[in-house]
Amino acid sequence: MRKLSTGIMSLSILCVLMTLSNVSYAQDKNGLAQVNKYAGLYVFFDCKPANDYEIIAIYKKAVVCENFKDCAERYADKIRVEFPEAEGFLISNLNSLSKDRFEIIKFKAKDKE
Repeated sequence: MRKLSTGIMSLSILCVLMTLSNVSYAQDKNGLAQVNKYAGLYVFFDCKPANDYEIIAIYKKAVVCENFKDCAERYADKIRVEFPEAEGFLISNLNSLSKDRFEIIKFKAKDKE
């Protein structure tokens, strides 16, 4: 009886773990996207990268542009010159009356397994 009880408990734990791993995978899969690059930099608008990153600078600038793509290209050009180590930027605040705010990022190296 004890072996049966232990077996059922082990099976139950295994089922719960499999369910949890599938749920978290599904959430991650639905939240992933491809982002565009401008001047060699990844541009994240109203989202954050799935991979680990570090913020290397907070950038506040204002440029005159016609649309989002034009703004992204102009900011990317300026960021690339001022922060050559940058790999992307997060647009955290666009402000039509003042300077826009960005987080300049560099991705953390993945541990080699």
